[in-house]
Amino acid sequence: MSLFSLFEPPPPPPLPTPPPNLGQFLLNLFHPPLPPPPPAAVAADRVPTYLIAFIVISMVAHCWEQYLRWRTLRRLKIKGVPAAVKAALGDVDEAEYARAQEYGTAKNNFGFVADNLGFGRNLIDLYLTPLLWTTVTKSAVLAAGLTAEHEVARLLVLSLVATPLGLAFSMPLSAYRTFRIEADFGFNKHSVRTWLSDTFKEAAVGQVTGFAMLVPLVLVLRNSGELAWLYAWGFITFFVLLLNMIYPTMISPLFNTFKPLAAGEVRTSIEALVSATGLPCDKLFEVDGSRQSRCGRLPLMTSDGL
Repeated sequence: MSLFSLFEPPPPPPLPTPPPNLGQFLLNLFHPPLPPPPPAAVAADRVPTYLIAFIVISMVAHCWEQYLRWRTLRRLKIKGVPAAVKAALGDVDEAEYARAQEYGTAKNNFGFVADNLGFGRNLIDLYLTPLLWTTVTKSAVLAAGLTAEHEVARLLVLSLVATPLGLAFSMPLSAYRTFRIEADFGFNKHSVRTWLSDTFKEAAVGQVTGFAMLVPLVLVLRNSGELAWLYAWGFITFFVLLLNMIYPTMISPLFNTFKPLAAGEVRTSIEALVSATGLPCDKLFEVDGSRQSRCGRLPLMTSDGL
């Protein structure tokens, strides 16, 4: 006790505890007060519910696709030509059918690996993309004299960073499929030069189309208020439909050459087949798809009569 404390007045007595309020007690009983908000660090570590739902749905879809691949693999392992195939196609060479089964099995087994690697990559992207957005893109626009609110510039930086990462993942898989599986069965006609050319053209087209979609989408989300999600859904739907319309005439010719199919038995047969389906078709084109592969395909494009 100090000398000055002798001259200080004593502290006031504590206030009496008020009697319990019955009404407040009943209100708290049926409507308890909200718990205090969690600390900022805890709140930041919580995983959003929509993200958990997206991951769960993606896992279910992935497992279903793998189940379908497993069923396909079981069918491919059945030796001999099935009776249903003979009834539909008539006389089928068993050696060629067995070779086709081997090709299907090789592609299906590769699909197991590619699908699982792709699913793992998607999970990594869920973590990596926000990290790149908050670090690399922000630093780049600030270094360029802009502000963090310039989302369009940050999207450009993100696409320039993400595209090489995507190519580093996809190119080994594509090379194995092209120069190992397709080559082993005599289908590949790609050289390394033409394969690289098509790969980088696909990446460039993806860059242009992706940026063409994301820039207006950012503007829609920034200026549409509470209904931004609805306007964004409408814009994405419109963009996908527009892309499907311009693909046959503007994008596909970057990879192949199209010329009108000459009159003859092939054209007559195709026109008869299309007419039987009831689909409108007044233009038929021959595609030089053989410069990439010997595996025959019949693409059907429904834009402007293609």
